[in-house]
Formats: sequence, C-alpha cells, structure tokens
Amino acid sequence: MFFMSEHDVQAEFFRRIRILEQEEPILLLLHAIPNQGLGGKSGMRHTSKLIAEGLRKGFPDICLPVPSADKTFCALYIEFKADKGRLSPEQFMYLNMLTEHGAMCAVIRDADIGIELVMEYIKDTGEPDLPLFDRIPPSGKKMELIVCNN
Repeated sequence: MFFMSEHDVQAEFFRRIRILEQEEPILLLLHAIPNQGLGGKSGMRHTSKLIAEGLRKGFPDICLPVPSADKTFCALYIEFKADKGRLSPEQFMYLNMLTEHGAMCAVIRDADIGIELVMEYIKDTGEPDLPLFDRIPPSGKKMELIVCNN
C-alpha cells in the first residue's frame, strides 16, 4: 500500500486544480497559505521573516476566498492531512474561528475528495433546497467538515 504524505495529497490536489482552472477560471483564486517553517539554519531565517510578515502557525493549508455557489458560506478553507495525521490545537482553533465567521472548513486526506468538495462548492447543482453539506458525497474517513456550533 502506498502512503501519501500531507505534501503528496496537497500537491496532487493542485496538479488537478491547474487542469480544471482552464474551464473554471474562479479556481485561479484557490491558493496555498504558507504556514510551516523550513528546517536548517537558512530555513529558520526564512521562517523568522515569514513570522514577521504575519505567518500564523496552524492556519489552514488552502483558501478559496469566494462565496459558495449557494451563498451559504463566504469562503472555503481546507487543511490537508495524511491518513493518520491529526489536527494541532492551533489548527482546530483556526478552523473553528473561520466557521464561526461564515467559512466552510474541511480536513481532507485524499486529493479526489478535495476536488469533489471544491467543485461542489463552486457549482450550483440544481438542488438549491439541499444545503451544501448534504450535496457533498459521503467520504468516510477521507474528509471531515468542521461545523460551527453556534
């Protein structure tokens, strides 16, 4: 069985997004958020510069800063994880804060599931009576939606 790291999942996701954005230009707004430092002495200097510029430990990996097609959410944030990866307390805090302010947030462990989520987010499926959460196919342990309890 092939193990995909968090990096592998996110890189595969963006490889496919780059193909899809040719037909869906709104996907050009989907972007990665640098949120981890680099190792080594030069990496520490680079990380220090990023922290000075506003880097926040635990912020989600990617953002699509547009409302969902059904206008339920103001933005989409995705945190990628390997199969056995867990959210840090900082990641959990940011995902919950973002949902409290109207964003849809998800933890994704598979590039295919991430693509399905993004495409459903930007498309009107013709079922406006169904909330976006109910239109997303069940994905077992490959996706977890973070929902505000307010």
